[in-house]
Amino acid sequence: MSSDGELCATKIEFGHKLLNEQFSLRKDLVNLNHGSFGTVPKFVMANHIENLQVQESFPETWFRETIYEVISKSREAIAQLVHANVEEIVLVENASYAVNSILRSFPFEKGDKVLVFSSAYRMVTDCLRFIVHSTGIEILELPIPYPLPSSSVLLDLVREAISTHGSSIKVAVFSHISSMPTMVEPVEELSRLCKAMQPDMTVLIDGAHAPGEIDINLSRDFLESADYYT
Repeated sequence: MSSDGELCATKIEFGHKLLNEQFSLRKDLVNLNHGSFGTVPKFVMANHIENLQVQESFPETWFRETIYEVISKSREAIAQLVHANVEEIVLVENASYAVNSILRSFPFEKGDKVLVFSSAYRMVTDCLRFIVHSTGIEILELPIPYPLPSSSVLLDLVREAISTHGSSIKVAVFSHISSMPTMVEPVEELSRLCKAMQPDMTVLIDGAHAPGEIDINLSRDFLESADYYT
């Protein structure tokens, strides 16, 4: 995003040239874990510093007026990126914050189940373990066999789990792109399957690793099956 808040339309070619010019990583370092603790391009950092300077120059105006203008432009840019209505975009600190906000505010009761794959990001399972101790829910973890011959295997696992546990599954959490091992999960098909079998089930998509990697289309059709995309 440029300094005036407009979405950049410049095509960026990936490779060592981009790495060396736009990232501050040490030249002797190969950063393989960009998911847990990543870094941002220099032009993003420059924009961040510019906003901090504006904030510090007149805090009263920044916190009462300017920040809302900046947030509004950011929401518009994100909505354009993921093909969503701007009214459905909410800015939070990061994906972990979003997932925790949703799961820890959900009205769970003792004995309720949450469905996840064994590939779920650790932050998700850590959050669920906290709720296990605080509320008494059960984590229904579905082991994924590797190598995966077809994405239909995931659908079969979920179909069998819902058939067995029924309405006791209150929430299903899927990763758009899992981190370890890396895999694009068929989240649209999984979400529709959950809603078809249990319409009252809440479906949460952990999309932390997806933006910039694959196209994201949070159209009305998609959001009719998935309740949250973080």
